Amino acid sequence: MLDYVYELDIFEIIGQTETKTFDEILNRIAKHLTDLVDERIKKGLYKTYLGYDGNEDYLRGRLKINDMISNPVLLKIPCLYRLNTIDIKENRIILYTLYLLRNIIKDDFVSNNVMYCFRILAGCINLQHFTSHDCHVLNYNRLNEDYVPIHNLCAFFLDLLSPSHEYGDERMIPFVIDMPLLFEKFVASYFKKHMKEFLDIEAQKEFRFGKKDCKIDLLLRHLETETKYILDTKYKDASEPSNDDIYQVSFYATQQDCKIAYLLYPKSEIEFSETTENNVCIIAIGMDLKENVRNGINEAIEKMGLK
Repeated sequence: MLDYVYELDIFEIIGQTETKTFDEILNRIAKHLTDLVDERIKKGLYKTYLGYDGNEDYLRGRLKINDMISNPVLLKIPCLYRLNTIDIKENRIILYTLYLLRNIIKDDFVSNNVMYCFRILAGCINLQHFTSHDCHVLNYNRLNEDYVPIHNLCAFFLDLLSPSHEYGDERMIPFVIDMPLLFEKFVASYFKKHMKEFLDIEAQKEFRFGKKDCKIDLLLRHLETETKYILDTKYKDASEPSNDDIYQVSFYATQQDCKIAYLLYPKSEIEFSETTENNVCIIAIGMDLKENVRNGINEAIEKMGLK
């Protein structure tokens, strides 16, 4: 699921691979990040021009005449100039991510790679705090398009790493995975990647009901039949759909003029079932996450009959 949500493209495994601890997963992702960063360092870090406003020992760029007139005793020259630099947001995000990784990677080989890349960047780039949101609002061009997978990996780590007030035996930065949110984003990402030829897909569809803002996990429209569907993910340990789940998804369907709504649970034990509420056909489907996640969601899509 992490692979699809963050577009990591590093879990393309034939068959099965046993991972005993979550540290092994982090080591694998961190190594992939350092490999990409090291490759970019060898090619040369991305540069761009930034504007600077300051007092210099010599004239650079444009002279700020008004400042000189208002303060004629200045010992330095007030200038406006542009400088081609690597100390930019694209590289600072990488540096900050490596800074956080220093404290959580336990594998010696991967840790050495992290420190190697960190030392190189720290020598010419300022350390600055960032969030995962900052990784998704950047603009790319042909000179820095290879930064996209690097920033996707950075977003993954920045989403997970956060400070904690509790004490432990070792110095580290703890992390948490919001599994309901991950499950929801995984389903949305998978549909957008593999179902776009059949469906028009709108994730987190917003609408207003009275004074309340509401969001639907997925609003689907079949491109051939124009039929609309509601898909709501429920990451919970349930043996059958609860009344609250049924009422919620039927309300969403009514508001969007849909006649069919799906409830998707991460448990294969939930049997395929149909019920009707407010003239909406509500279908509950269980998805197997224990073995192969791709097989699990493909089987769920087949049960929905959306292709």
